[in-house]
Amino acid sequence: MNVKTLPEVRIYSNVNDTKYALFEQPEVISDVIKEQGFWNKTTLIFATNLLKKQPRGKVVDIGAGFGTFTIPIATTFGDKYDCVSFEPIKVIFLQLATNVLLNNLGQVKVYNVGLSNKSEMIESNVLDVHRNGNHGSFSFDEETNMHRNIVPTNEKETYEMKTLDSYKLSDIRFIKLSAAGMEVKVLEGAKETIQNNNLPPILFEFWGDEWYIEKRNAIFETLKSMGYEYFENLFGYVFAFKDKAQYDFFTSEEEVVKADEYVIGQKVHVTQDTLDNQKVYGQE
Repeated sequence: MNVKTLPEVRIYSNVNDTKYALFEQPEVISDVIKEQGFWNKTTLIFATNLLKKQPRGKVVDIGAGFGTFTIPIATTFGDKYDCVSFEPIKVIFLQLATNVLLNNLGQVKVYNVGLSNKSEMIESNVLDVHRNGNHGSFSFDEETNMHRNIVPTNEKETYEMKTLDSYKLSDIRFIKLSAAGMEVKVLEGAKETIQNNNLPPILFEFWGDEWYIEKRNAIFETLKSMGYEYFENLFGYVFAFKDKAQYDFFTSEEEVVKADEYVIGQKVHVTQDTLDNQKVYGQE
């Protein structure tokens, strides 16, 4: 199967008239949006309430995918925040750019770039969107791809990698980090930016798998070395805060603790729980 041939695409709208161009084939993130209108609604609610208390500025989305965080945040806050979104996988970047245009989000800047600890061109596998059931799980780290059931391809592609520091961003109010297996390298390349922006809250995914323990601990140690002191685990995702006082300030309203039908709780996300939804589709 030619991975350069795109699957059929259809535009979906949720109850807020937010539009997404999605592939018409089984894929775990797209399937949830088609059914519920949002991906990770609980973390979106939490992040939205944090941002309500922030002044104008920027939201940085690292590993933006096709915009499951960027699009709802940008549509919710309008011109209050400029969203700066990075997505290295070309076909997914095209989805992201399409969704920004569909929703007329002029305040969103998108970059077809991967973030790391140095600026370089790397060669890595191409994401086969036909055969992988979770496009957001793709990583430049081969061990992560193996454990997360990402099907390798024989085709290679050249990707541009940069540091977040190279963009010299100011007034950052929030960072969402989704870079499976690459989190520490991304943070190392963002150290100056994070320090210069007074340690903005950071959201990242938290896996409880045995194989990920070393990588997970390295993320926490890297964040602690930068000055982060408080971490809130929210259904398999972690919000890192400068300190407990910052956390208390942002979460002092009841609506953050209990929003809609969702309640904050402690739950470690284990990859094995969702591998059935990440199975290979199509022929080998």
